[in-house]
Amino acid sequence: MTHTSFSLPQRMIVTGAQSGIGRAVAQAAVDAGGTVLGIDRHAPSPLAEPAPSTSSSPGRFIARIADVTDAAALDEVFGRAAETLGGAPDAVIHSAGIYRQAPVGDMSLDEWEHSMRTNSTSSFLVARGASRIMTGGSLVLLTSIAYARGDWFEPCAAYAASKGAVVSLTTQLAAELGPRGIRVNAVAPGVINTPMTTITQHEHATAGLLQRLPLRRLGEANEVAAACLFLSSAAASYITGAVLPVDGGFLVS
Repeated sequence: MTHTSFSLPQRMIVTGAQSGIGRAVAQAAVDAGGTVLGIDRHAPSPLAEPAPSTSSSPGRFIARIADVTDAAALDEVFGRAAETLGGAPDAVIHSAGIYRQAPVGDMSLDEWEHSMRTNSTSSFLVARGASRIMTGGSLVLLTSIAYARGDWFEPCAAYAASKGAVVSLTTQLAAELGPRGIRVNAVAPGVINTPMTTITQHEHATAGLLQRLPLRRLGEANEVAAACLFLSSAAASYITGAVLPVDGGFLVS
């Protein structure tokens, strides 16, 4: 019987590495002994030292400042990534994004375009950069269950549309890059306890949400990170074009 390995990539690029899910991904990868190139528009602060018991070889975190909507800045970072990491990346995880809410009638065109550029256009730019330097491995894009489920309490048409575009992009890239040995998948978080989550500021709404969630709690960034790393690992070697919800059952509730 063949046992599937959960060994993680040794060279990884993570966007949005300063906070939330991106930081959780970077920390987990470093803890496992990987070398992580962390990209953020703010200077990412150092990660905690990896626990000695988690890896025989300590990981390394290398911070780079770049806005994921800036094509030239991303091209420069990706162009130097192999030199920075000591080889082509085995995995790229694109976590950077924004969440803006407004009723559609009150939303300006600038707000719409900013959400689309930050969430969906950046996914294209990251995928383009990754495709130019990867020789195989895994690309994981972060979408959201908002692509499949509307929200009357916090209306967010631009966010939902931008994350829906990420799902379509994932499907296309999986078909396009698969022959080159590059797997492309998306992770769709539900309501996760990160600084970007705003519903937690409303006690009554949060209580109602928890009643609808089969698992009766919010998710944590490290749980989404675990899904991203699974899709980047050898254990997911025959998975591509998938959208993995990490939502406590929200989509089925």
